[in-house]
Amino acid sequence: MLLHPKIYSASLLLALSLLAGCATTSTHRPETEAAAEAEPPAPAEMVLVAADNAPLSWDALVAQAAAADVIILGEQHDDLAGHRFQTALVTALLAQHPVAVCLEMFERNEQPLVDAYLADTIAPKTLVETTDSKDWGAKGRWDDFYQPTVDAAKAAKAPVIAANAPRRFTRLARLEGFEGLARFSEFYADQFVVPTPIAQQDYAERFKDTMRHHSAPPAPKKGTKKSAKSTESMGGMPPLSEEKLETFFQAQQVWDATMADSVLRAQAAHGKAILLIGQFHTDHQGGTLLRMKAAAPDLNYFTISVQKAESDTLREEDEGRADVVVYRPISK
Repeated sequence: MLLHPKIYSASLLLALSLLAGCATTSTHRPETEAAAEAEPPAPAEMVLVAADNAPLSWDALVAQAAAADVIILGEQHDDLAGHRFQTALVTALLAQHPVAVCLEMFERNEQPLVDAYLADTIAPKTLVETTDSKDWGAKGRWDDFYQPTVDAAKAAKAPVIAANAPRRFTRLARLEGFEGLARFSEFYADQFVVPTPIAQQDYAERFKDTMRHHSAPPAPKKGTKKSAKSTESMGGMPPLSEEKLETFFQAQQVWDATMADSVLRAQAAHGKAILLIGQFHTDHQGGTLLRMKAAAPDLNYFTISVQKAESDTLREEDEGRADVVVYRPISK
């Protein structure tokens, strides 16, 4: 995380966990009802809708994904049904083609630990503890959320790529800017990517709008007088300045640029790559997707976004979100 929980409000921490790379630490989003549900829909029961609102079968989804160079699975981190869907799709693809499985949830400096696990040199518990991953997505849910996908790749002898930038460098970008970050490149080779300018105005505004929303103090209760002191007591904080918002977006871009680079390297080395990532980074032409397309425009990208909502058609707010949007079936 970028911010210390003793200094900033819980709502802003939640926003950063959602938006800013979600680095592996114990300050992740709290477990929600969706994460804790006993038996969510099975992958085969999920509703698949293409960007043109046409229904899609599971076999058609796998075929379209298999035809792509880069497959992106945009997730909501605490969604158990979504994680099971991810594992099923990754398993289906691995049965057909060699695929590099890239994870936002591991940072580049953790690649030797990931490789050691794939080689049976360390145990699953050691991998989780040494990468501080047990609370990724929701408290204590790594084994439910991500380990099945890692194990599917391991069973298929597929590479697992630690795609994300170590959070110390995203913090450095926030504090010192890209120029300050660049001074460390030669000392930490391949640990992060210094972002270059790209066209991403809509994405930048979505990021900043979300940060403004989560940093805003809660509305005062009826009959109470709003003041700076009462704002603090209610758990809010003064609105973030435009300058501060820009520093947070600098950190976000380091995550985006590093993950984009990791995926493109994996695709070049293995022919096909699939990325598991928080959907803000890639939905609606998010920053990680934009950076991949800017660097390698000729590749075939296939984006999938898994929602918690129940629907059998494309919702208005999901138009333009991804090539395929996945919903839960409507309850009977």
